[in-house]
Amino acid sequence: TPNGDGVNDYFEVDTPVGKTYEFIVFTRTGTRVYVSDSPRVFWDGRTPGGEEVHAGVYYYVIRLSENKSLKGLSGFIYLYR
Repeated sequence: TPNGDGVNDYFEVDTPVGKTYEFIVFTRTGTRVYVSDSPRVFWDGRTPGGEEVHAGVYYYVIRLSENKSLKGLSGFIYLYR
């Protein structure tokens, strides 16, 4: 619920220090709405251009940037506005 009230305003995964992760968020139809390559896995419900995405269900993939051939983590994010 990214509405600025300080409660569940973003999705974040704790990651080990010293690693970089590719983090991709997709719509339920497979359209990529967010991608980052960073030590921090974090999403605030916006596109990289700063536009708010619509409420709904999103699919995410997290994998190590230096070895993308390894199976990563994946799951669903339920975004409410």
